[in-house]
Amino acid sequence: LLETLPLSTHVADVVTAPIITPLLAFARDRGCAIQTGPEMALAQMKLMGQFIGAIAQEQGAAA
Repeated sequence: LLETLPLSTHVADVVTAPIITPLLAFARDRGCAIQTGPEMALAQMKLMGQFIGAIAQEQGAAA
């Protein structure tokens, strides 16, 4: 099934270690764009911190 992925597919994996999982390696080798688990975690850190109250909400930001 993975062999049928169109090259325009963006493949992401939430696993943080190893950074390049077998899924991401396969997709990268096919020429697909990839997003790693650590990239996903970093992108969510601020919002998660705000959600649990560890980081102050920005003025005007929706909860």
